[in-house]
Amino acid sequence: MNELSNLRLRDLDFEEKQIHVLVLCKGGKKDVVAVAPPSMQDIKDYLAVRTERYRGLNDDTAYVFLTRVNDEPPLFPTAPSRL
Repeated sequence: MNELSNLRLRDLDFEEKQIHVLVLCKGGKKDVVAVAPPSMQDIKDYLAVRTERYRGLNDDTAYVFLTRVNDEPPLFPTAPSRL
């Protein structure tokens, strides 16, 4: 869950339908996760809402999942499990 809460926009690859994940517990190893096309569309839909509702920034360093307005720190690592 920690990897999910720390995702940044630069980690999303919509062309290749992949998410690049930095695995913190394994020495900073970078993994690539293939994502099904419908799920990538769900992420695109979320990003549109994220920008509108939370005024999230759209630069590459911005977090994907926000807890508050204006790209404050990412979700608490256990928060995605509650979704």
